[in-house]
Amino acid sequence: MAKIITRGSKKGQPQKRTKIMDIQEEAVKTGIPASLCSEPLDLERAHEFSRTMEGYQDRKLKQEKMQKYAEALELYQENRFERLCECGDYLRFLLDEEKEKAKLERANFCGIRLCPVCMYKKSRKEGFKIAVVMDAIEKKEGKQFIMVTFTAPNVKAKDLQNEIKKYNDAFRYLVQKVPEVQKICKGYIRKLEITFNEKRGDYHPHIHVLMAVNKSYFKDRTYLSSDKWLHFWRRVMRDDTITQVDVRKAYRSINKKSGAYEISKYVAISNDYTYSQKVFEVFHWALKGRRLITTSGLFKDYFELFEKGDLEEFTKKDETYYKYLISFDWKKAESFYKKRYTGLAKNDSDAVAAEAEFEANRLKLDQPDQSDQPDQPDQLLTGPELPNPTKSEQPRPQESPESTPIPKSTP
Repeated sequence: MAKIITRGSKKGQPQKRTKIMDIQEEAVKTGIPASLCSEPLDLERAHEFSRTMEGYQDRKLKQEKMQKYAEALELYQENRFERLCECGDYLRFLLDEEKEKAKLERANFCGIRLCPVCMYKKSRKEGFKIAVVMDAIEKKEGKQFIMVTFTAPNVKAKDLQNEIKKYNDAFRYLVQKVPEVQKICKGYIRKLEITFNEKRGDYHPHIHVLMAVNKSYFKDRTYLSSDKWLHFWRRVMRDDTITQVDVRKAYRSINKKSGAYEISKYVAISNDYTYSQKVFEVFHWALKGRRLITTSGLFKDYFELFEKGDLEEFTKKDETYYKYLISFDWKKAESFYKKRYTGLAKNDSDAVAAEAEFEANRLKLDQPDQSDQPDQPDQLLTGPELPNPTKSEQPRPQESPESTPIPKSTP
């Protein structure tokens, strides 16, 4: 048992408890090395981190709605459905000293396309990747970027899949067969997005295109106005009812006004496809097997360089000093994330050592008890207890004479 430090008190008065006493007792319960335990964090003042956890809470609740729809429709095989149900059940963050900046250090993900938790993770990852590639293209190739959003009138559920195919064919013809677009396009990223109109009950597919152009594009004769883009899009779609094409200059920063954000954001909004079971089924079959992001030209080349690790010079290293290590478990019955423990993340090796010891104790706890002792209460919520030093060990059975090996005689 770990030694509990107490603070002295006057004779006849009850002993005063301190924060460090609570911390050390918690370390004993959870099996975490006491050296990695820290004072309880006041997360009420950590406004930025609180918003982060509110986001995960909201996505996990929507994911549970998705689980019900997927189970009723029998869309996934048993192993995939189990991964979906367990996705996001465990989150571990590194937190800086001011408790404002958090970094997700470990979690369990399912990788299913419409999972809200995984979509958020993938969106953040793609946004970072696109921002790095844009920075490299701008500095190495001397290019700038425009963001073009192509739309069309909303369609009913039965026409959604055909409309998506029509979009893809029309865009392919636009960049390959229209001379004015061929002249300016030096590469692009295309992303499909679908939204659901709750009032009318119809669907709005549209595509965002991040396009690399020459720096002189905005000043020379190759510049295409919004009216010209609309004219070309109507022509390739063969639909004069299209009213607009949104065109604007794009930037490489990761914020809500940048091209990287628009391209990397969700293919579908979780509020839309979790609206009802019928809507979820429409989204599932409309997106199943489709390639949602495509690249061409400079973007395709630089994406390959990024995957090879050749764009590290354009990647900003995170120099934040992360002081705290904090973990959360999802409690399905209560529908909220419960804090598992808080530790001092002095460095990565300390964090890994603490987690390894904690998981090892959990695995021991999960093994069935072979003794005749009554079942112990479930300790998973607070962590495994340390062995009781007062408990006497069972006597070791002696080996029978028959099992004792006979030494070989020397010649």
